[in-house]
Amino acid sequence: DLDAFSAAIIINIAFSFIPSSFAVAIVK
Repeated sequence: DLDAFSAAIIINIAFSFIPSSFAVAIVK
């Protein structure tokens, strides 16, 4: 299913993007 596939990609990007934004907030 394409929707499940794109949802998995979005979740993957979110999980890799959120920790980096937390790290930027901690560094600042």
